[in-house]
Amino acid sequence: MSNNSYTCSGCGQNYNRSSDLIQHLEKTRRPRCQEAHEVFKQAIHHGRFMLVDPLIHNHSQFSSSSSEAHLTSQDQEDRENEGDDPIHPFQGDFFGNDYSNEEFPGFDDDCEDDENGNEETEADLDPKLEPTWEPEREPASVLQEYGEQDTSVETGVDDDDEEIHIEQFGGQAGAIIVEHGEEQTLPIFHDSKDGFLHYDAHIPGIKENKWAPFASRMDWEIARWAKLRGTGSTAFSELLAIDGVSEALQLSYKNSDELNSIIDTKLPAQRPAFVHQKVVIAGEALDLYKRPVMECIQALYGSPEHAHYLCLTPERHYSDALRGQKQLEKDKPGATIVPVILSSDKTQITLFRNKSAYPVYLTIGNLPKEIRRKPSQQGQILLAYLPTSRLQHITVKAARKWSIANLFHACMGDLLAPLREAGVNGVVLSSGDGIRRHCHPILAAYTGDYPEQMLATCSYYGTSPVCTVSKDQLGDYPCSAELRDPVKAVQAAKLINTAEWTKYCSDADMKPIQHPFWEDLPYTDIFRSITPDILHQMYQGVMKHLIVWITTIVGADEVDARVRRLPARHGIRHFHKGITTLSRVSGTEHKQMCTFLLALVTDIPRKTTSQSNRFLIATHALLDFLYLSCYPIHSDESLTMVETSLSTFHANKDIFIELGAREHFNFPKIHYLCHFVPGFKLFGTSDNYNTEMLRSCTPRNRARGHTVSKCGIRMGQ
Repeated sequence: MSNNSYTCSGCGQNYNRSSDLIQHLEKTRRPRCQEAHEVFKQAIHHGRFMLVDPLIHNHSQFSSSSSEAHLTSQDQEDRENEGDDPIHPFQGDFFGNDYSNEEFPGFDDDCEDDENGNEETEADLDPKLEPTWEPEREPASVLQEYGEQDTSVETGVDDDDEEIHIEQFGGQAGAIIVEHGEEQTLPIFHDSKDGFLHYDAHIPGIKENKWAPFASRMDWEIARWAKLRGTGSTAFSELLAIDGVSEALQLSYKNSDELNSIIDTKLPAQRPAFVHQKVVIAGEALDLYKRPVMECIQALYGSPEHAHYLCLTPERHYSDALRGQKQLEKDKPGATIVPVILSSDKTQITLFRNKSAYPVYLTIGNLPKEIRRKPSQQGQILLAYLPTSRLQHITVKAARKWSIANLFHACMGDLLAPLREAGVNGVVLSSGDGIRRHCHPILAAYTGDYPEQMLATCSYYGTSPVCTVSKDQLGDYPCSAELRDPVKAVQAAKLINTAEWTKYCSDADMKPIQHPFWEDLPYTDIFRSITPDILHQMYQGVMKHLIVWITTIVGADEVDARVRRLPARHGIRHFHKGITTLSRVSGTEHKQMCTFLLALVTDIPRKTTSQSNRFLIATHALLDFLYLSCYPIHSDESLTMVETSLSTFHANKDIFIELGAREHFNFPKIHYLCHFVPGFKLFGTSDNYNTEMLRSCTPRNRARGHTVSKCGIRMGQ
């Protein structure tokens, strides 16, 4: 490593590492520093790598970060349109969406569909329009001004700050591996075309024929049309089978199988193949489809498209952000953490004859959230399909549930087994710019809905996956329960096949599961890895309950009448049939309903002034909590506002009991709101790990294979 000092002449600040200087330049909002960054990028672009820039002393290594300036206009459009549709078309994972039925033998067998417990499935039937008459309304009591309650919560983050201050990790994290005798050189900047140049270099004959591996432009155009325009494989083969068609067009393939063979064998960057395994439990053989986890991590980490954005050194945004890196730096100086983020969402898909599937997705925390959260940026990899059998042949209900939990952990343990050694000893990974580093892939976060959180943590249903709160104290605020102890849980899991196993599991407040998948994963605390979830815990959880409470208090007829009377407004959906008769409401629809909930609780008839005020305040506070939790950037001030909103709700929540909408608040989703702020401090803002992103990654309503082939990469799409 170089001992030189790196100075930014824009502000005069010194840095010990070149990567620290570049990260400062990328994140700064100071005009002088931004000017220095632009001049430096131009110098790099023109190949003047070793010249001293007039604004920057000592050229630096490019260590990535992300900013809005890196996003294309299409990215901005994607962000604006996120969440508009309840069912997103399958846009694929890192390896595209050209999955064929042949890659998953056994999924095309006819069998009874599993029950779909997914709350987000759209209703199949259009709800009937209620009668058009509206009930006569009684005069409402006079309400006090909401501002008099001193419980209002500001919205927004202070825009006067000149710069977001970030403390860089001061160790050797992100150190470059230099072989003996090699001269360390500076990595180059990359733009989007670099990935395509790297791609072209692995295609034989590309210099002589720019359409390789296809024979001509006509050959490539027809292949592109066949894969992107939705033509079925059988129909395309029948077209080419017409006498003289293939010869007249001078095609290098005569049917769909030959075209698929060209795409799969002659184009580079082949994705890791799925491995099919049989899992036998209680005499039933189940299918597990998986990819090698280390190959998937290398694919994400080593992608030329992502090299420009990789974050290689930790940054202190909150007090606990560097805990894992500090411990690893002590054990392995110069190590680079690759935070592994897993997401799972059991859902109903139609890709394989409407069969239920249990996909598991993988991404890495080195990629900024702007890439990870959009499928079009290919920051997620489909890691596996877990078995979905309900094991109905096991007649004892308790034994069946225990077997399903053991099945989940056995499959996940098999998937993540390579991380045990790699997390401890590390592995050399090469990023897209060719730089090699000593990396330690470590499970950092697990994203899923409440049932999957309880399944992953081996916790009892109806409790908390994070803390040891009892079921009769879930509605208490603030939460005084202790966090779950990962050391105690691992020790209990290790006592399997002993007489003390069940007792120690009970003392650790966990189910006696055989070999939880996290018991041997290094530097992993599964309980702190559980992330807040805006979709399931807020829109499909607390907000869903709130709408039911409002309907009970105000009355279904009055709620629907108020909804129908709402004036049309841009950006707000008008439910012209009301909302109380809807069934199987999606998360997107609950999000749309939240935009006008305050209008439904204002000026309520047959309520006293005190009741109306408290009802309004409690509803307002929950909505404040929701929208503040969705902030893309948080500060100490905004996090205080989140806690204030939650405190205000709990101070006024008894109004729902008084008005007959609830009997108690001891349910898990209302309790988990206490862990939102600690979760933001650990993992960043909620858009880092929201399960809404999985809706676009899951292949819905796409029954055809090879819809977008690798030739799409050659076209620059």
